[in-house]
Parts: sequence; C-alpha cells; structure tokens
Amino acid sequence: MLARAELVRQPADAADATDKEPRWHQAEYGRYVVETQRVPFPSQPEGIAWPTRAWPTGRVADDVDTATLHRTLDLLFEQPRELGLTQALVVIHRGKLVVDRYAEGIDANKTLISWSMAKSMTHALVGFLVGEGRMQLAAPAPVAAWADDNRREITLQHLLDMRDGLDFVEDYVDGEISHVIDMLFGAGQHDHAAYAMARPLGHSPGAVWNYSSGTTNIVARIVANEVGGTGASDGGRAALERFLHDRLFGAIGMHSAVPKFDDAGTFVGSSYVYATAQDFARFGSL
Repeated sequence: MLARAELVRQPADAADATDKEPRWHQAEYGRYVVETQRVPFPSQPEGIAWPTRAWPTGRVADDVDTATLHRTLDLLFEQPRELGLTQALVVIHRGKLVVDRYAEGIDANKTLISWSMAKSMTHALVGFLVGEGRMQLAAPAPVAAWADDNRREITLQHLLDMRDGLDFVEDYVDGEISHVIDMLFGAGQHDHAAYAMARPLGHSPGAVWNYSSGTTNIVARIVANEVGGTGASDGGRAALERFLHDRLFGAIGMHSAVPKFDDAGTFVGSSYVYATAQDFARFGSL
C-alpha cells in the first residue's frame, strides 16, 4: 500500500526550497510505505509581526458563528472532569490573539504543564543539531548500552518516528502494566532515559510504530550528551537548559517557559515544560 501525504517541514531558505520538482521521501511502517513531500514553509504574512512580549490582539472573523463558538467554549470548560479538563484555550488567527479563556484560578500569566507538547520541542532541538551537521538521522543512536545487542540497529530516525522497537507500554490507566507511569513516578523517576534505554526489543527496529514517552526521553539524553558532553557532572543539564533558552524559547519569545529535569540531569522532553498558554501558542505557530 502506498499512502501519500504532504508534509510542510522545510524552512523557506532550505536548499531544496527552490527545487522545481518537490522532493519525495519514503518511509516504511510495517506493511505500509508512507511517502511524504517536502515543501517550503510559508513566509510570515505581510503586515503581521511575530509577537514579542505580547500577542497583538484582534477580533474573531466576521464569517465565524460567534454564538456557536462561545457555546463550544462553555462545553469545554464546564464538562465533567472525567471527560477532560480544560484549563486554558488560546486561538491565534492570522497572527493575532482573537480568543483566550481560562478556568477558575487560571489567568494569562499562569504557567501550565505541557505534557506531550514537550515532545515536539525536543524534536525541534534535534532539528537544530541535524541542521548544524552535529547529528545524523540515519546513524545508529549513540546509546552505549545497546552496542552489544540488536538494539544497536536503532537509528536516531527510528527514535524520532517512535519505530525503535523497544518494548514500552504507554498506558495511563493500568499502572501494573504501564512503563510510562513507572518511568515518571516509579522505578525510573530519578533517571527517565536510563529506564527507557534498559527496555528490551519487542519488535525489530523500524517495523512497528509505538507511541512512547520513554523514546522521547532517550532522545533528550542524546541531545544533552551532544550539547553538554557525556562527562558533565550535572548530566549536561546546564548546557541543555542554555540551548533550550538560547535557540528555542528565547528566539520565539517563550519567556515564561521552564523546562524540568530529572535527578540525572536529563530534560524530561516527553512531558515537562511549563509555560503560559499564550507562550505555548508561540511554539504552535512555528
């Protein structure tokens, strides 16, 4: 089976952004082959400045049914807790903040936990390093514990795709079988990456997609080793924290962002960045 999807992931000044024929990339996912096209990012719309300390504000477009919009917001914030908890909602349209709403006790200055939004931030760091030639996607993942078994076949691309093959159960209900709960709050709470790295293979690398917070924390450790060195006394925490703020958070104006680290100094890139809702919208606008 051949699936085709357009993937907008190239900056406008990238080498292939001016190609007459778009480039296609194939990746195998078990029985499927996914073919993606790399096309350039759109440029910043004329007349819309990137937000600095605050988003420029605007009004909801005239063709939006505002009554339906506000009923929907009411449902999100008033639904029973067991159906989901909404603490903040921000809508950016054409570069302007047009809607923001917060739960009781929350306001625009309150920092909130990212949970898995942090995974995309971790991948952004990899993007910087790949762009600088400091990391290679097709190279074996630099994990010393995997050198003498079949896990040595896991590449950085496998980790980013969550096709590494590691036996890792991402379950938030059944704590008896959940590796993510054990990693974050149990046996692995002091060193998330080491916990995930110790998992055995459940499948051949590249064969099966499996959502895994453990995989992202392995990537975070690899990034820290590249940025801060493998012998840093703090596990590379200080160097990675500077890298996060200098290259990502500061660059896009996420001034409220606070990344969290485990006791081993690894950025908890799967789950733990705190920021305001409006600052998360800055990252989402990239």
